[in-house]
Amino acid sequence: MSSTAPSLMYLEFISELPLESIYRITVNSNAHPLSMQEIVFRHDSYCITFMEPVSEYHEYLDANIRWLRSILCTALKSGNRPGILIPFTFPTEKQKIIIPDNSLKVYSDGSCSINGNGGWASVIINPGCDTLEISGKEKDTTGNRMELTAACRGLEQAIEQNPPGETDTILLITDSQYVIRGISHRLEAWNMNGFITAMGTPVINRDVWERISRIMKNRRVLCRWIKSGSDDPHHRRCDYLAGEQGRS
Repeated sequence: MSSTAPSLMYLEFISELPLESIYRITVNSNAHPLSMQEIVFRHDSYCITFMEPVSEYHEYLDANIRWLRSILCTALKSGNRPGILIPFTFPTEKQKIIIPDNSLKVYSDGSCSINGNGGWASVIINPGCDTLEISGKEKDTTGNRMELTAACRGLEQAIEQNPPGETDTILLITDSQYVIRGISHRLEAWNMNGFITAMGTPVINRDVWERISRIMKNRRVLCRWIKSGSDDPHHRRCDYLAGEQGRS
């Protein structure tokens, strides 16, 4: 992979031809001032062709072609929107997470019944302190919102327990890929784009995402996925409390 790897890029529709569209990818940063790469996207085969001249970061785009194709497919479904810049990033390579010894740990889980009654729960583990459990419920909700609410409330409670300076890292442990992908991948782009998706629609659960965004401005939040139904006692406790809240 090229060492030239911009953290945030923008997708812009240029024109449409039979069975294909032309897009421009731009980067505006100190490293890449107004740099651009035009591409052709085939509607039938989803093939991506880099047009000449190629940019200094085209190798990075090519190395992440699967993610780029997914973004283009999403943009295609929404229709071509001239003049609209869609910010996007690629997920970072998986690396071993090094957790500082004084980090807070937040387990979170959410549940929602078929009739829309939901529950959420978090377990906050603070080194040297008692383990804290919090939970709540919500009507007319969704499973994703409950997962997100559980994470948000757990993070907020963890910060309330630890004033700035004691620890800057919080490890969030959840079985929700929706939460993890939002925090580690999409939130940066949403902040830049006013919480608009690649489909041109408002981000669902924006109110909760904005609360998490404020948390991440002051604390480092790392995410760790845990399998649903895991034997981890803290995760099982979250699952139980969230279910009880949803059923109450």
